[in-house]
Amino acid sequence: MRIIIYLLIFIFAVNAIARASEVNDTTVSPSEQQIAAQLAVPSDAQFEGQSNSTVSAEKNRKFLLSTGTEGRLDQSLEKENSVQRFSNDSLGIQMGSTQIILENSQFEEVSGNATLSVRRRFQDYMTWLSYNPSISSWSSIFAGGGLGAYQNSVDTSLSGTMRTNNSSWKALAGLNFGITAYVSIVFASLEMRAFLGDELDRQPQIAGVARVGLRF
Repeated sequence: MRIIIYLLIFIFAVNAIARASEVNDTTVSPSEQQIAAQLAVPSDAQFEGQSNSTVSAEKNRKFLLSTGTEGRLDQSLEKENSVQRFSNDSLGIQMGSTQIILENSQFEEVSGNATLSVRRRFQDYMTWLSYNPSISSWSSIFAGGGLGAYQNSVDTSLSGTMRTNNSSWKALAGLNFGITAYVSIVFASLEMRAFLGDELDRQPQIAGVARVGLRF
């Protein structure tokens, strides 16, 4: 009988402790409520800040498409100093003050007569990385550098017989600086460049570029 009474008392005590523990777990003290509120406010603010920064980043990101003319100081087939005129096409992206441009430039020169003619072709592919800070609401300056490769091709025609000689692709590097003006989504830029490359006739090779394009 005594053992049964002790057992009932033990069961009652365990149940009481368990109920008290459940109440403590579900009841939040005022101090805990304040802590939770303080933690919740920065969370919402942080989320709002991240959202605003995402929107700002999207507004600052622009895609670029352009075409232009490039003049490079080099030697002609007759080994005379001349300005070679290149066609220049590019696409890129601008993120804030950082600009990344992928570019293709091409040049072609023909000399000779009906019996013997020589056509020289030059093309390069460059990736340019530039710092592009604004100097007014409608203009900016930029400066940077680029890396890429170029290839020379020479077609020789003798009495109707054509022979083509393509060089291997060679490394090309450059530095650039210039100025850009904007009107709505249209832009125009003037740029100076200096190239260094394997087996270029001039080291450095000086160039100037004028281009127009779209910025959206």
